[in-house]
Amino acid sequence: MKIGRLLNHVFLLFMLTNCGSRKSEVELFSEQVLFNQLQELISSKSFYFSAEAAFPMQSNYIVAVSNALLSPIGSNGVRQQLSSNDDFLKINNDSVSGKLSYFGELRVANYNDSRDANVEFEGYPYYFKIIENEKKKTITVKFKIKSNSEDFNVSLVVFLNKTSKLLVLGSSRTAIRYEGKVKPLKK
Repeated sequence: MKIGRLLNHVFLLFMLTNCGSRKSEVELFSEQVLFNQLQELISSKSFYFSAEAAFPMQSNYIVAVSNALLSPIGSNGVRQQLSSNDDFLKINNDSVSGKLSYFGELRVANYNDSRDANVEFEGYPYYFKIIENEKKKTITVKFKIKSNSEDFNVSLVVFLNKTSKLLVLGSSRTAIRYEGKVKPLKK
């Protein structure tokens, strides 16, 4: 009787450990094909990131002001929809340009026009690196670039379906994250 119970437990344990959601060979192959296409796109250094939403990293001061001005039920300043704006990051060979709406806290008032505090840069980055993560099937593009009044540290993570997350750290402002899609540049 005890041996029968033991065998039942061993069989149940065996079934539970082998019934995982493993990917089939076809799924693994299709993922690898998509990853190869993504590698080709990113290594060409000829692509365009179109931002769809912005997620400002808010300080305690900004959160307190937002809570005082906004109705606290369901309101927050965490996600800003960018569908009507043309917010982008473009990489074309060794040149990088970007214009992204900014919702956050400016730390230094050294701007020529304080009414336009967007994240804007154009030129050649002084640091550029592409990092491929074979296990997670993502590619990260990191670069540093100077604008007229600020240094930007930029990191773009691209996923298999070409959805992307862009993190921008400015030397004179709080960080902000964008979500959107990457597509090849039109020639």
